[in-house]
Amino acid sequence: MTPQHIVQISAYYPPNLGGQENAVYDLANQLANANYQVDVLTSTQGGGFLGAINEGKVRVLRLPGLVFGHAPIMPLFPFVLSRLVNRSSLVHLHIGQAFTPEMVYLMSKLRKFKYIAQLHIDFEPSGPAGIFLPLYKRLVLKRALLSASAVAVLNQKTYDIVRKIYGYTGPLYIVDNGIDEALACRAEPPQALGRRRGRDHLHERQAPRLERCGQRRTLLVGQIGHDEAADADRGRARAQGFVTE
Repeated sequence: MTPQHIVQISAYYPPNLGGQENAVYDLANQLANANYQVDVLTSTQGGGFLGAINEGKVRVLRLPGLVFGHAPIMPLFPFVLSRLVNRSSLVHLHIGQAFTPEMVYLMSKLRKFKYIAQLHIDFEPSGPAGIFLPLYKRLVLKRALLSASAVAVLNQKTYDIVRKIYGYTGPLYIVDNGIDEALACRAEPPQALGRRRGRDHLHERQAPRLERCGQRRTLLVGQIGHDEAADADRGRARAQGFVTE
């Protein structure tokens, strides 16, 4: 029996770094190991070979794209997707950026395939293109979600947004992951703090979470030695009650 064909669609995919990328990678490989035929359709942004390549049991098709407003615009995307799917294909759309949702929505109408939409984030304005976001969400993203056969979200907050704001009435599931506090409190991984933009924000976010979870407040600070930047990081961490290592 020929295994069911599943197409995972994500604007970004490893070796690009990110939570969505890791989630798609893990899901694609687990489905392939369960003897499904799995294709991943993504962009070359963040690395990887242009074109189709087998990565283990998963075939990854990377398309060239130009990034605009955090989304890789891939001119070849609708043509490749049209050739890739048929009515028996199941398309899993991972939503974390613009462009892919509207393309999948349009192509599903033309090629008559069904798709699942997984909303990895409810977009917030960011950068100059952010001024168009409310309009995009109301006119474009909403249509893509309402046309999905099922929708998956990360937490109860996004669940409520999809039901109340977007008006989706179909099957809606919460797929827990590491951002949910109930899961985050189950383990005690040391929180790594690299010397990059946003490190102060990480202090602010991790301190109250660890306090609520009752975890030992341990923080790995800096990458090397005891230079001025690393020592400053350690000082700020200690001031918030972390044990620095």
